[in-house]
Amino acid sequence: MNYGGCGCCAMRFTSTDFNSYVTVNTADGAPRREHGFMSASSDPVLGIRPRSDALGPRVVNVR
Repeated sequence: MNYGGCGCCAMRFTSTDFNSYVTVNTADGAPRREHGFMSASSDPVLGIRPRSDALGPRVVNVR
């Protein structure tokens, strides 16, 4: 099957990379858009490492 005319993927879904809309990078390893496509990190777990320096102090601490 050919979805979207590209023929490269049998299954494709629409998503929005909201992290591309902001000017402050709050995490390293977040998915990035390259040439119109997004992919998840290959790092362990989700591959996302929050940047405490950009996020600032905690607002709520849940135990």
